[in-house]
Amino acid sequence: DMFNTRTPTPEAFARTMQSLLKLQSIPTRAILSTGLEKKFSPPLGIPLVAIHGNHERRVKGLVNPVQALEMGGFLTHLHCSGIALEKSGEKVAIQGMSSVPEQYAPSTLKQWDPKPQPGCYNIFLFHQNLEGFLYTDNPFPKEALPPGFDLYICGDIHESRQATHEGKPLILPGSTVST
Repeated sequence: DMFNTRTPTPEAFARTMQSLLKLQSIPTRAILSTGLEKKFSPPLGIPLVAIHGNHERRVKGLVNPVQALEMGGFLTHLHCSGIALEKSGEKVAIQGMSSVPEQYAPSTLKQWDPKPQPGCYNIFLFHQNLEGFLYTDNPFPKEALPPGFDLYICGDIHESRQATHEGKPLILPGSTVST
């Protein structure tokens, strides 16, 4: 969650854009390796990749704040899509599923069916109530995660935690603000 509401105030949006502009002023040599499913424009500075969380999720057809930031060129928004970047011969593929209602998450992921990219360090981002970390009526089962990724990052749980999935790191970075 980059914001705490589906429709952030202009002041919150302006502060966010000011912060993201700082990243665009830092030179980078990262280049697009492959677009996977996502159309991608080379970044002006450090590439920033994001998924939207449940706080930003809006009804189908409406633009959420993270999509708006992508439209403004501040970041690349992933939802059932991915990109691959290369720098100095090293490749990283980032694929992400933004927040979807919990009851639809496993079927959404199964329908999308992301696969690790050969020759890349593969990162899978998702934003769901992950089973075993949050007590809810309808948690996202760990076994529904796609196999073969090098790193899994879950963004819905506000407490920072580390675990593994299929022997690979599973990171829950926690909230950017105190909760």
